[in-house]
Amino acid sequence: MIRALRVTDGRDEGALHAYDRAMRRRFQSKDVVSLLVQAFLARPVLFEYAARRLARRDGVRATMGLVMGDLVPASRALDPRFLAGLLAP
Repeated sequence: MIRALRVTDGRDEGALHAYDRAMRRRFQSKDVVSLLVQAFLARPVLFEYAARRLARRDGVRATMGLVMGDLVPASRALDPRFLAGLLAP
């Protein structure tokens, strides 16, 4: 952002729009994961279901912790294999 401001000196909004698009793309997966977690938290039955599975599945729990801690890309938590591992009975 600093570069966009320096290059444009505040006159060219195109650079700022490009920066905004880049940041939205960068954090889009994390935003989706956060919305999914919030949706589960808003429905106690769903949250309990997922929490029980996280408690029993070490690999899934570890991945979720890494995703929430921003230590791996959030897209890992959106992978169908991860979701199946989390939500399968």
